[in-house]
Amino acid sequence: MDVSALDDKGFEVWVRFLDAEVLMRYVGLDELRRIKEQATSYSWDREGGSQGPHESLDHEEANRLFGRAAVRGWRGLTRDGEDFPFSPEHCDLLISRWSEFARFVAEVSLDLKRLEDERMEKCKKKSSATCAQEGILKG
Repeated sequence: MDVSALDDKGFEVWVRFLDAEVLMRYVGLDELRRIKEQATSYSWDREGGSQGPHESLDHEEANRLFGRAAVRGWRGLTRDGEDFPFSPEHCDLLISRWSEFARFVAEVSLDLKRLEDERMEKCKKKSSATCAQEGILKG
């Protein structure tokens, strides 16, 4: 398996989700740690006699940050029959209220092999010149 995508911060792939497509980005463990740090608050229990800070992870904030890191766009999603355009706020809404979407984002954005396979599959449907421009060799 080619792991060069680990070095490519712009590695994004359109992935089918139900009858829509979502532009997904690989999220590595280092980025997951940063998201966890950003969503964690610390406090001291001065009366409880604890020796260290109390760590509290805001799960909603962690999910919001993760969704924004992983999802770069979408097409084919509608709301009340109208196109539902991508925005960070709309992504937050879907991540927080649609468990199927949140699960899809978590599973796909952490799976480098699946993203690479999706990219290669799309490449097979394109011309060799287009694939070469994108840095993908046809296999």
